[in-house]
Amino acid sequence: MICEMSKEESYTKLPQTLPLFTTIETYFKEEHPYTDQNYNIECLAKFLGEKKYSISEAIKSGGFTGFREYINYRRLEYFKQLATENSNKNVKELMYLCGFTSRATFYRNFSEKYGVSPSKYIENHSIKQ
Repeated sequence: MICEMSKEESYTKLPQTLPLFTTIETYFKEEHPYTDQNYNIECLAKFLGEKKYSISEAIKSGGFTGFREYINYRRLEYFKQLATENSNKNVKELMYLCGFTSRATFYRNFSEKYGVSPSKYIENHSIKQ
């Protein structure tokens, strides 16, 4: 699990002068740590060498209510990306690849955010061959 990385392995691709939320965004977009189903705010704080409170405040500054909302947002966005790139995988496979553990939570979050079911989204956005 990513929580167990040493401080020397922490994310150093970005200059320390960037706002913390920008660092978090870049790290999540490039490395996809949220695909680990056990990933939590403690993991992120340890990895970035920050306090949990600082991580939470940075995420709130990005317009999210907290870490859980942000990680679910990132997982949903990743699902959309994978769904258009992997037409041979079903919703359940993609859901797990994105870090979701509960089908009900995934479907509820997806439908609330995008107004359609994941299956309908795939049907509407799959690459036609």
